[in-house]
Amino acid sequence: MASSRILELANEISKFTSIVHNHLVSQNLPFPSFSPDFTEPFPEELAEAQDAILDATAELHDLLIPPISALHINGNVN
Repeated sequence: MASSRILELANEISKFTSIVHNHLVSQNLPFPSFSPDFTEPFPEELAEAQDAILDATAELHDLLIPPISALHINGNVN
């Protein structure tokens, strides 16, 4: 079976999320949370992994919504 872009993105998200997870565990840091008490900044040393995750999730999102929705979301429709 040929690889698809959505599968490549899912694997990239998984790979970099594992890097983040393993770092947080090894440094005994809290996991990101929506809790109002959560104030821990994201570790600077994970900036590259964080960027890769956010870029891949944004691209995956755009690939999985109808094309006209992507145009509206990205502001390309007048």
